[in-house]
Amino acid sequence: MSTFYCEGHSTTERNATFINQFCPISVDENAKAPFDFGIFLDSLKNNITREIHFGTKLSYSFWWGLRNLSNFGTNLQTSTYVWETCFAVFISVIGLLLFLYLIGNVQTFISMETQRWEEIRNKIQLKERDILGWMERNDLPDDMKKQIMKNINDKLVENKDADLENIFSILPVYTKKFLKRLLCMKTLKKVPKLERMDEIVLKMMCDNLKPVIYAEDTPLLQIGDPIRSMLLITEGTILIYRTTSNDTKKGSISSSPSVSNLGKGDFYGAEELIEWVTQDKDFGQLPCSAFNVKCDSKVEGFVLSAKDLKSVVAKCENWWKVGISKSDQNKC
Repeated sequence: MSTFYCEGHSTTERNATFINQFCPISVDENAKAPFDFGIFLDSLKNNITREIHFGTKLSYSFWWGLRNLSNFGTNLQTSTYVWETCFAVFISVIGLLLFLYLIGNVQTFISMETQRWEEIRNKIQLKERDILGWMERNDLPDDMKKQIMKNINDKLVENKDADLENIFSILPVYTKKFLKRLLCMKTLKKVPKLERMDEIVLKMMCDNLKPVIYAEDTPLLQIGDPIRSMLLITEGTILIYRTTSNDTKKGSISSSPSVSNLGKGDFYGAEELIEWVTQDKDFGQLPCSAFNVKCDSKVEGFVLSAKDLKSVVAKCENWWKVGISKSDQNKC
């Protein structure tokens, strides 16, 4: 800095006053400076007031502000100039408010995370017994049990509102494939025409299964309805019956001699659909249900649609024909 502003007076070369020798920025260690530059001393020493690159000025100014805000302006050495002191106080207050705002946000975040983890833990505890019971009833291997519980924990961490009613919805693809084969392979082999079917075909059928859950008293089919998918039951029971509407109103379904129960490991619609696809009929000729079908309790299982069954047969046509032929011969 080589000149200063003289309020209303002209500052041409003739009346400009050079102050470097009267108000030096740097003085000897033991000497007293003739003028106190206060908080501006660092900027003057670094020549920030001169004509230098804008980026240099900006970066230095940013760093100066950040440094003093972060320590609440305690490093500022002010002069006795009132407005300079007020500016230093302003920096100190703003720094303190920003610090309090940060602390408040951190506390809020910690509180929300703690609450979220508590909800996840409670949700896992509530469902853990049911999930473990489901895995025990289906004789899952220990390593698969651990993997399923890990997947459930990871899913709840990702989304604490994840639906645990249908475990399959939160499992990875390879785990779903393994479980469908484990749970449904034996049931498929119970179907008369699939007793001697090749494992490759049965595995493809398992891979195309879709998990379903039905509430108690849910009607699935009525007499004469087209069977659009076969149902393999893994939990719960369904009723198949032939009753009139009058019998239904009287509540005599369960006491009727024409009522049958199908439970875990049973199937419905498989024989009809296999006969239909073997005869290579189109979708307008789907077999019709000979019974009314209704859930007697909450039912969990898998369905294989007529479309997916036809796709499997098309891909494994030769194996399918051989398997059907062997099963028919075995039946004879």
